[in-house]
Amino acid sequence: MVRDARNHLRLGEPVTCHGSWVQGVAFRPDSKTLASAGDDETIMLWDARSHLRLGEPVAGHGSWVQGVALSPYGKTLASATDDRTVMLWDAQMAPWQLRACTIADRNLSQA
Repeated sequence: MVRDARNHLRLGEPVTCHGSWVQGVAFRPDSKTLASAGDDETIMLWDARSHLRLGEPVAGHGSWVQGVALSPYGKTLASATDDRTVMLWDAQMAPWQLRACTIADRNLSQA
């Protein structure tokens, strides 16, 4: 659930995401994208304003994803797991948008 830090009012409905516990979240430096880490061994990226998921869950870990962090410029996403591994991911939006277009099997334009 996302809340306004100034008055603690809820900003929209809770985001239903991972199939299990959410272990950590991190915002991109521009605050437009949120990354979440889950016990379902995936990472998900979200549009912070619309609360819509950006593409499919990112899989690759063999254990619970305990935390996520984004680099200061938002280009790299780091994830840490219960099996004591850390992975680095390309977090730039262009590859994610291309991936979403491939999954949707169509060209999508940015508004």
